[in-house]
Amino acid sequence: MAGMSYVQRLRHWALKTNQSHKSVSWILDIIRSGPAPENLPRSAKTLLKTSKTTTAKILGIPGGKYWYKGIANSLSHVLKDMHVPNSISLNMNVDGISVFRSSSTQFWPILVSIHEMPKISPMPVAIFCGSKKPLCSASFLDPLVAEIKGMAENGVWLNGNRLNVSVRAFICDSPARAFIKGVANFNAKSGCQKCLAEGEYSHDARTVVFPVTAGRKRTDEEFRAGGYGNHHKSRSPLLQIPNFDMVEDVIIADRLHLIDLGIMKRLLKGWRDGSLDGSLASNMTPKITMDTKNVPLYKDSASPRHASTKKKKKRCKLRINVFWLFSQATSRVRSISILFDSTNQRCSR
Repeated sequence: MAGMSYVQRLRHWALKTNQSHKSVSWILDIIRSGPAPENLPRSAKTLLKTSKTTTAKILGIPGGKYWYKGIANSLSHVLKDMHVPNSISLNMNVDGISVFRSSSTQFWPILVSIHEMPKISPMPVAIFCGSKKPLCSASFLDPLVAEIKGMAENGVWLNGNRLNVSVRAFICDSPARAFIKGVANFNAKSGCQKCLAEGEYSHDARTVVFPVTAGRKRTDEEFRAGGYGNHHKSRSPLLQIPNFDMVEDVIIADRLHLIDLGIMKRLLKGWRDGSLDGSLASNMTPKITMDTKNVPLYKDSASPRHASTKKKKKRCKLRINVFWLFSQATSRVRSISILFDSTNQRCSR
């Protein structure tokens, strides 16, 4: 911060540490209570030079409000002073996140990252805000798809040079993936997005299971023709994207739901409650809890919850359990391999 004035250093601190306007205003009041520079702003808005005009319109769409910044605007802002290749490919992400603990308000952002430049952080190109996910995928995705089609034809002009831009993949979790493709959810009988295997309802597990996992693969051609019956729920705007494969380019790599909130959560509950073979004795739960507290955690990991908790475990907690803590702790009680062997045929429930 060498060469910055007193006010500039304050502004730099507030922006870099994401201070709220209320916090900044309090700091300014404290500074003004003693000897302070004559040009010290009286409010956070003045110090931070908050614009009085918005850079993009906030539109009303079914289910909430929608802000669209655009891919080209985001790329121009991030790449304006960088050397970039003639062509780039984009990874897209759509997901829902809660905004407040005591409210149902949630954001559904559309994020974009440059595959060839992984050090650049993902960029938000659109944000939907509502009490639940967008009611209509068309109103949510149409602006994005229209811009992608324009970029496929004309590219993006950056520093006087044309930059060719293509979509490499959409990388989403299971619910968002079904939403943007307009297909059945992962837990439906026709929910598999890669093959034609049909599920059936299990009254024992009280969910849909897939006895056969080697169905014929789905293809982009058949998907576009609407040839998959109950798998299709609505027509997706993504069908309009040039050179985009609706099956292969919507990637399934959802460790969060499949493993952390899927297999691991069911194994922990089954071993604890005795609904799975090889379950832990009642006196083993406190033992495992004590052992997990003594296991050294890897850097930046969150502390584990009590093994006997009946509350819904957070995804990051289950991730720690499955990949580190639980294996370390249970190895002191009984072999983890025995537990997995005994539940091999039942963990999919």
